[in-house]
Amino acid sequence: MVTADQIVMPEGQPPNFTGLALLSQAYFVLNGINVLLTLVRLLGYLRMNPNLSQLTDTLTLMLGDLAQFAVILITLLLAFMLMAHAMFGTVMPEFSSLQFSAINTFEFVLGSGDYWALNEADAVAAPIFYFPFVFVMIFVTLNITVAIIMDGYAAMQDSRKKMAESDLKSVVDLAFSTQVKNGILRLLSPFRSFLPVSWRQIETSNGILLDRYAAPTAKEVLMLLQDVIDDEDDTRILSIEDVKKKLAQKQTTEERIEAIFDRYDGWVDPNATDEHANQSLQEMITPKLKKLKEAVVRILKEQKDLEEKIELIVRAFPA
Repeated sequence: MVTADQIVMPEGQPPNFTGLALLSQAYFVLNGINVLLTLVRLLGYLRMNPNLSQLTDTLTLMLGDLAQFAVILITLLLAFMLMAHAMFGTVMPEFSSLQFSAINTFEFVLGSGDYWALNEADAVAAPIFYFPFVFVMIFVTLNITVAIIMDGYAAMQDSRKKMAESDLKSVVDLAFSTQVKNGILRLLSPFRSFLPVSWRQIETSNGILLDRYAAPTAKEVLMLLQDVIDDEDDTRILSIEDVKKKLAQKQTTEERIEAIFDRYDGWVDPNATDEHANQSLQEMITPKLKKLKEAVVRILKEQKDLEEKIELIVRAFPA
């Protein structure tokens, strides 16, 4: 019942807004969680560009080692938390409960702890707690955590370097601005006839200019060439006539096939065929020769160890 002077329930009791306050608090908490999940989703979208995915790639590569080390880290934090609660819980409000002790112990890890406050509360317990804590948690544990992160970053950079040296170099070198520009131009496809010629053209790696909207897409290339590619010999070089014969049953034109080779730089100089084949053969043989060499070294080492054992047995039991 609402009057000019008061708000009361039908029974005459004042209204209870506790439920509404709890719902309002839960609403803002859920909004905060939603913002966090949105940030995670945004980081997932950034993986579409290699230059913007360094954070997510580093987290992915270091996640396994960091998860295992987190067990040790949490164990040490719990131990020092209980130690601080037992030593200073009766004399300092900051450690009077396990919750307060956990928060203040974590603040000590971040370097915001006050040693003199501990010393004033208990001059004997302060150095016993503080100096081992600084050595173990800051000098050792924190630096190991940073080292794990740096190893993940180094692995990410090594992966990018290998991609840059492979056929994925164009993907690694793709700028985010170029990716956004290409996406906007794809959205403008229905209005292609009104776009300037310079916007419609794309330059291939071999310097040929093609119409962006008429050039074959990657999906079309895969659909056309999936029967042409030989899984057992993916380094074999085919002539354009061989490709045309294999695609004779598919609804495509010779100009379309040549456009595919123009866009994705699929042409190879016939005079360089033998050189390419020799290079591919060498790339296949080199790892096998390396493994063979390692096996020979291992066998020789085992043979030497066996000879030493036989010599020891002969000395221990002379004839």
